[in-house]
Amino acid sequence: MCKISSRKRHTGLKIVFGIILLLFIEVGMWIYFSFYLPHPEITLPDLIGKPIKQDMKTLKKLKLNNVIVENEPSLNQPKGTVIYSDPEADTPIMSNTPVKLEISSGNVAKMANYKGQEISDVIFDLTKNIGMKKEQITVKKISGSSKSINTVIRQSTLTTNFDYSSQKIVFYISDGKKKVKISNYVNQNFSNVQSHLIENGISDNQLSITYRESNTIAIGNIIKNDNVNHSIVPGSSSKINFVISSGSAVKTKVMPSVIGMSKGDAQKALEAIGFSANNISFGGVLDTTVESQSIDANTLIIPNKTFVSLNMTAPVSHEKAIDQIDVTTLQGLELTQTTNQLQQLGIDYKVEDETTTDDQEDNKVKNATVNADTVNIVVYQYVAPAPEKTPTQSSSTTQNSSSSSTSSSSSSSSNTKK
Repeated sequence: MCKISSRKRHTGLKIVFGIILLLFIEVGMWIYFSFYLPHPEITLPDLIGKPIKQDMKTLKKLKLNNVIVENEPSLNQPKGTVIYSDPEADTPIMSNTPVKLEISSGNVAKMANYKGQEISDVIFDLTKNIGMKKEQITVKKISGSSKSINTVIRQSTLTTNFDYSSQKIVFYISDGKKKVKISNYVNQNFSNVQSHLIENGISDNQLSITYRESNTIAIGNIIKNDNVNHSIVPGSSSKINFVISSGSAVKTKVMPSVIGMSKGDAQKALEAIGFSANNISFGGVLDTTVESQSIDANTLIIPNKTFVSLNMTAPVSHEKAIDQIDVTTLQGLELTQTTNQLQQLGIDYKVEDETTTDDQEDNKVKNATVNADTVNIVVYQYVAPAPEKTPTQSSSTTQNSSSSSTSSSSSSSSNTKK
């Protein structure tokens, strides 16, 4: 019995190996005939615009059997006719080369899903390839998508029975603006937070500011803000509300922008919020407009304790700057500030020193005058006053004086007597 069983098992293994060998032979022959056996070269005929049945017969006669057929909507070709072939007509191909044919399914067909594609490519496909009118297509931009700008995010329909000849479709595309996540900015400087948000696309119009006195949060820092851990779309109607510390009971103001204003208008605007005329200085050509200001707009200030310098627009090239500058406005300014203004305007200057015992006047302009094309500047230089005499020194001096006086009197008396 053992011998018979062994023989049967041996016979079964032979059959299995035989089957495997036949499979390998068949696969090898298919590979050979498909890829290695030379195929005759055929020129693909023009198939566009003809019924698919007719084109299939043509391809069969040419022994082109690797044909792929797909249905596509078309208003340019009758239903059942070929609208596209790959390869194109007159292309030399081998008999085993795949030939792709797109067949018109007419004006009613499934609407393709264009999500993730460039809107320009989508419109080209629908208008040029299929035949839709541009009036049937609407494009709307939306923010907050991770998709690239002008990429389709979604579309109004994916119906299987879309009538390309009459129905309309809306495509929603990305405007490239990503959502900005809002953090808890408590006790951070508002100017820094504002710059950060604007760099990320948030506009000034989306920032709402309220000031409140605080004994714990430094002036200009944020007391609280809303929308913490929420995401805001740049340029949308969404707002971020900030409450900013104006300091303790000291009354502060927001520095306005006076850039572009005339000298008179700028001075009025600053005096309106509490600046004194003595705390406002002007440099440059006074009958022009303000080009820059030493304190940025929206900075919290205490007007009656703040000094601001406004630089006016430089003169036009054909005018002499020295004829337009009012040198009296230089009085009281720091020497560095004065020379910077003159250098910007291209005006030559000379500096003379005059000593002063008032350390508050050190390095400040006493006066400035014009001499031809040069501005002469007199600037204070602080010199410490001589030390006062002590009471002991004064007493000693008095005694010496008395002694001298006595001696003189004695001598005088002596002379008189003689």
